Amino acid sequence: VAAKNFNLSHRSFNLKPGTYLIRTAVMDKDSREEIYSENLYTVRDLSIKPSLSDVLLIAQNKVVEGSNKIIPNITRHVFVDADGLPFFFEVYSDSASEVSLEYVVSNMDKEVLFQASEIKPVQPGSNQAFFTFEDIKLNLGKYLLYVYLKDNEDQIISYVTKSFVSRWIGVPNTIQDMDKAVEQLRYIASPDEMDYIEEAETDDIKSKRFIEFWKSRDPNPTNEQNQAFEEYFRRVAYTDEHFSHYVEGWRSDRGMVFIILGSPDNIDRYPFEYDSKPYEVWQYYDLNHSFVFIDETGFGDYRLVTPLYGDLFRYRY
Repeated sequence: VAAKNFNLSHRSFNLKPGTYLIRTAVMDKDSREEIYSENLYTVRDLSIKPSLSDVLLIAQNKVVEGSNKIIPNITRHVFVDADGLPFFFEVYSDSASEVSLEYVVSNMDKEVLFQASEIKPVQPGSNQAFFTFEDIKLNLGKYLLYVYLKDNEDQIISYVTKSFVSRWIGVPNTIQDMDKAVEQLRYIASPDEMDYIEEAETDDIKSKRFIEFWKSRDPNPTNEQNQAFEEYFRRVAYTDEHFSHYVEGWRSDRGMVFIILGSPDNIDRYPFEYDSKPYEVWQYYDLNHSFVFIDETGFGDYRLVTPLYGDLFRYRY
């Protein structure tokens, strides 16, 4: 399936104010496999006016035959360097007037990073509003967008917030923390390379060095997709999901082997052997090598007992 192959659709429901569970499922007709997501959603009471709708992040905005056609940013992943931060909302009013709007971008600690405001004339009913934060710089990670509706005395009448993830072009979407991502290079970077990145004077320089590190390992620089980069952090994400226990999955012995060598060709599991502790044997046919992991504690903490050394300790993708 192509990474850019998608289908965008929408459904509308008339709901009273309250909290609802929304379940969206997609089923493969051949395999009958189903994937789904569930979300709690609160429908706010908008009878008191003026008031605000929720915020919709915009992936693309076109004017067709004099009206705005919005493609929503469903993933809430934003490339601010390329597109800024465009968003849309509605103001509901029961009279013709002017309202004061304030926009704020903060980190997850609610520290204000960027701020803007405007006075907007509104008519009775629904009023569409568009705004874009231009030329803002954000590190990788999660942020908050606030829209405040204020009265003439600068008092907040209503406000809404939306979380989003700042991403960079060419950086896998599994990376949301630069410091963590640099630390996770330990299985591929030399000590000198790690020191060079970690000792950067600013976060911006650290990020540039991190990206340069992966550019130097791009197997096909003419292609915008860096396969080695994406596969490495896909494996990191997989190990965190499947091998986390006392430590994060990527730090575990199974995580280390998986990140360096990829998925084994075969795994033999022995969880209930009479005369031994639980253990697993991972086989890599191309390497003609097997790795044995033993759960010494009985709590899923599998430790590598066959060493990973020499040419085996080389990232393969």
